[in-house]
Amino acid sequence: MARRRHKRRYHVHLMKVVGVKVSGVEADDMPAAIQDAEDEQDWHRLFRDVKGVDTEYNEDTTSYLVDVVGDEEFNLSEWFDSVTNPLYLILKEIVDSERNPDRLAAALEAAKKRLRCFV
Repeated sequence: MARRRHKRRYHVHLMKVVGVKVSGVEADDMPAAIQDAEDEQDWHRLFRDVKGVDTEYNEDTTSYLVDVVGDEEFNLSEWFDSVTNPLYLILKEIVDSERNPDRLAAALEAAKKRLRCFV
């Protein structure tokens, strides 16, 4: 008699990206506006158990979109990636090691390993 294989059960944490618009931020430049917007909220409190869904704030931000107020066509808008992006350190190491072949080879291997993690 063949043994029946039982499926495993899992808790899957989906790291969903939620866009939060913080309007009217006054700052000297776009990076300063990003920092002010980040500091404006208690993000842990905001995302705690939203409508009965088991949620928590994980402190990672993948990117930022900064619009200039009054630019209705969004011609001045800019995207910024966060240094919490796992590719940031790999890309920085590749750029920083362009004159060191051994260091560059190691950085490229790290990039190849990271690319295998994309689904």
